[in-house]
Amino acid sequence: MGVRIRFLKINIFKSTNYSFVALISIVLLLSSSCYKYVSYNNSKSEYCVANIKDIQHTGGAYFSSPKHTPNGNIVAGNHNGNVLFFNSEGDKINSYKTKSWVHATPQSVSDTLISLGSYDGDIYFFNNDGQLRKVIKPGGKIFTNLVEVSKDIVLFGANRKSIIWYDLKNDIKKVFKTRKLNHGSPALLSNGIAVIGSSDKNLYFFDKDFNMIKSYKTGGWIMHSKPIELSSGNIAFGSYDKCLHLINSKGKLINKIKTGGKIHGTPVETSDSLIAFGSFDGNIYFSDLNGKIVNTIKTRKKIVASPLVLPNKNIVFASMDRCLYYCSPNGELLSVTYTGSKIFASPILTQSGNIFLATLDGSVMIVEP
Repeated sequence: MGVRIRFLKINIFKSTNYSFVALISIVLLLSSSCYKYVSYNNSKSEYCVANIKDIQHTGGAYFSSPKHTPNGNIVAGNHNGNVLFFNSEGDKINSYKTKSWVHATPQSVSDTLISLGSYDGDIYFFNNDGQLRKVIKPGGKIFTNLVEVSKDIVLFGANRKSIIWYDLKNDIKKVFKTRKLNHGSPALLSNGIAVIGSSDKNLYFFDKDFNMIKSYKTGGWIMHSKPIELSSGNIAFGSYDKCLHLINSKGKLINKIKTGGKIHGTPVETSDSLIAFGSFDGNIYFSDLNGKIVNTIKTRKKIVASPLVLPNKNIVFASMDRCLYYCSPNGELLSVTYTGSKIFASPILTQSGNIFLATLDGSVMIVEP
């Protein structure tokens, strides 16, 4: 027997009473698993309530995507200013209170530390279990993750129209000025070049000595869409100009994939050599490595989070419609499960292969794929 929730098109999840929300979620999970819903995507499809193994209400919306610490624990920050640490299976083990929102995504540095920036202007460094080890104040609110360009040297963006190179050992910094704030997520390419997007619409390339060697101009802000290297040797990233950009290692345009909405998340390359990414237009896109779209899957709300590749090579997308969309490496929709929470932050895996979600209602949940 199915649960006739019809994508739960009722307003129970707009309630601020978490106990009520949790009770409804438990009732749904215990009563059944799947049901038929005819009018979605003009075709008859099966949708299931997600198999939520655990849910913890921690308070504070999660815009910061969770990450693994070097020893396999999980860390995430929220808009209550808290940095929370969980063990490899998602049980909370520690927390630290900063002085403002935590929006930046954590990042491992120096093999044993995990870094996390805050709107209070500080970057915090913790050990694997959440014990504070170091704090730096480089100047400006920190929106981005750090990337370690060499031992003890990190690069990141700040809101004061600056990209910052920082020597953690000697507390020395260098600053490159941009025309607008920097919300982009930096990445280190295989050739040692660091790349970071800016709200001035440029993707900047820096060598190991922090010389800006080239830039690539888009038509919109570059937010948290981290540039990735494809197996073809080209680079893919999204922009708020509604395009996924494919460029070569010299920063020259190969192709642009035009969508109907801004692109916030980082694309992934599937095991079938397709590029998978989501858009604010609510679509999941699969393209070949040359930028030709091979499939599009429609969700009910915008997609902000980056997709997650599962151990079985399938890809899962989290949509703001509170659902997880499971797709095959060749771009076929396999199933959809309902979580009950809007998801902005990108999902990650626990050590046992479950999905760890940090949500906008201030909860974290463990979902069995």
